[in-house]
Amino acid sequence: MTTAPPPVPRTARPTGAGVIGMLYMIFGGLGFLGSVIGVAVVPLFGRISEEVVQSDPTLEAYLDLFASPIFPLMLAMTLVQSALATAGGFGLWTMKPWGRRLGETATWVWLGTTLLTTAISYTWVQDILAATVELEGESVPAGFEAMINAITVGSIVFNVILYGGLFGWAIYYLRKPHVKAAYGD
Repeated sequence: MTTAPPPVPRTARPTGAGVIGMLYMIFGGLGFLGSVIGVAVVPLFGRISEEVVQSDPTLEAYLDLFASPIFPLMLAMTLVQSALATAGGFGLWTMKPWGRRLGETATWVWLGTTLLTTAISYTWVQDILAATVELEGESVPAGFEAMINAITVGSIVFNVILYGGLFGWAIYYLRKPHVKAAYGD
């Protein structure tokens, strides 16, 4: 009479992987929701009348972004990033064998799109700033441009440090031997 081998005990989910998984599902879902709202809102910008633009000429600089190919590109990047993050988070949370690898891939994509969209946003803010200064002429306070640049550069530095640190930690953690072992790698 043959006996079945004893069941292999399932490795407990590493705490950090569970936290990363849950955060990725939450923020991936929010990113997806924001992208869907962005896609729904874009046609509304095409309906803004010339009258409204003439009453506030700086609005034209904002509308130019939505009319350019940059905005749909940013939406597409966010959709891909959000789908990867949500799926990777689900895989990490449910201990799927592919969860760690997809979670790490999602982290790299998220870091890359964050840096790229930060650079695009900075360029866009500079274009709007230039249009505002050009339209306002003499009425722009002397320190206005310096203040906007300081805020923009400060937010870029904050984004790079915050997201770079968080994503760097996630990549480091997901590559730890005990995490790899828990996911069968």
